[in-house]
Amino acid sequence: GTLNEVVNGFFAVDQETREKASLGIISTGTGGDFVRSVQLPRNIPEAARRIARGQVRRLDVGLITFARHDGETAQRYFCNIADVGLGGFMVSRTRHNSRVLGGLLFFLLSTIGSIILYRNQDVSAVIDDSIRWRGKAVVFVAGNGQYFGGGMRITPLAILDDGLLDFLLIRDMPKLRLLANLYRVYRGNHLKIAGVELFRGKKVRIESPADILLEMDGEQPGKTPVEIDILPKALRFIV
Repeated sequence: GTLNEVVNGFFAVDQETREKASLGIISTGTGGDFVRSVQLPRNIPEAARRIARGQVRRLDVGLITFARHDGETAQRYFCNIADVGLGGFMVSRTRHNSRVLGGLLFFLLSTIGSIILYRNQDVSAVIDDSIRWRGKAVVFVAGNGQYFGGGMRITPLAILDDGLLDFLLIRDMPKLRLLANLYRVYRGNHLKIAGVELFRGKKVRIESPADILLEMDGEQPGKTPVEIDILPKALRFIV
């Protein structure tokens, strides 16, 4: 979304300039997931008062190295959540419609439709050069914040300034079982479901024999292979 573009522009300037600037949000977007993660008001006057007050919190930022759709290697920053698999597939299907339709119902219907249509893919992941996982997966999520997809609390234990990413893996599972547990993802109480695994770390490399789509902060810039690193307290953010 727009915030992702702004953050990437923020990091396009030199560090000395960034240290003199802070980023604030008045949220008018359709998803509002980062606003939920950082616990900012959706009320515009209150958000403006927060910016005027100017209280700054240093937040971590994710850095992703990935393959663009033309095969070239690229890098982008993200502040909330990145994922490989179902999320990238969903964004590629719906990115032109979310502004028109908007709202929780749109995201919910898009998620259900994507689950029905998506084919789970073989994935290999290496976390911090030590934790290795290989198998068929629905999605592999790297959470700096907690929410994505219009209110799903996908990484409910993630902390925006702890210097770590929460890596959530949903293994291959039947579509009906995934749909039946979707409400638990919105509530953030899905971590004990069989086939859902949570790891923490500073970096991950994700590969696949297939071209699996990448999503970050609502953007869909490329595909696997993907490397994700955390930049601790790299962003001055007005809370």
